[in-house]
Amino acid sequence: MNSISIVARTSDSLAQSGATELMLGLSGASLRRHDASVPDANNAIGSSHGQLDAVYGHWCALMASPNDGLLDVAPQNLQDLAVFMEARKNTLHELGRIVVLVSPDPESQHTANSFLNTIVPTSVEPQKCAVLLVDYPRNVSPEPLFTELYAGLRDIQFEGPITSAPITSRQFEEAHAHKLMVNSLVNGEALEDEFRAAREAGVSEKKLYGLSRRLMAARTVVAAAREFQPVYDALRLPCIATVVTTNDVSHHRDATP
Repeated sequence: MNSISIVARTSDSLAQSGATELMLGLSGASLRRHDASVPDANNAIGSSHGQLDAVYGHWCALMASPNDGLLDVAPQNLQDLAVFMEARKNTLHELGRIVVLVSPDPESQHTANSFLNTIVPTSVEPQKCAVLLVDYPRNVSPEPLFTELYAGLRDIQFEGPITSAPITSRQFEEAHAHKLMVNSLVNGEALEDEFRAAREAGVSEKKLYGLSRRLMAARTVVAAAREFQPVYDALRLPCIATVVTTNDVSHHRDATP
């Protein structure tokens, strides 16, 4: 039986969307997005029967997938997810983990507390939930920045893991500007090859400049993925990919005859 993980985003920040894409890249899972504000042809199942039926449709589609699944739920649709999980309590046998992403801003913390207070422990076993803190300075302890969240977790006696990742929105700004798919950049080797081939082909300096900017954006994502992987492993999510650093790629090429 395949495993389905749910990512519950409490903010539309690039840090949270970037973390979701990194999880997708590392898991190799089939993806469904529940985001009513973004039209998506892949989300057609159940769309005519309301948002609750849409969540049900996403779940069934992931059950039918030959791979593990990842359901990405936007902040404005968390109530749909909570209602779905209550309605389908004790039937979601494929559920592996719910990861609730939280940023320091008050709205994100309030949204996380409201969602967790709704589903834990009535709709889901507490140990299946994890809280992932993102989008704060790496040299700062998270506790003072997430006081409202921690207070809410104490109120519901939250028993799941609480972890943090050194991921900020800034790390994904360039990739977003260059319209790069973060989940496909887990090791970044393709763009390294593209830049190397272009240089060897003698393309113009102007074109190389554009490619270099894309490559630097990709390397920033690779660096973020490398730091994120231990956090991902600690969440005990399915993993089929390992982050390859730029140095690893270079050493592999040097060893190639």
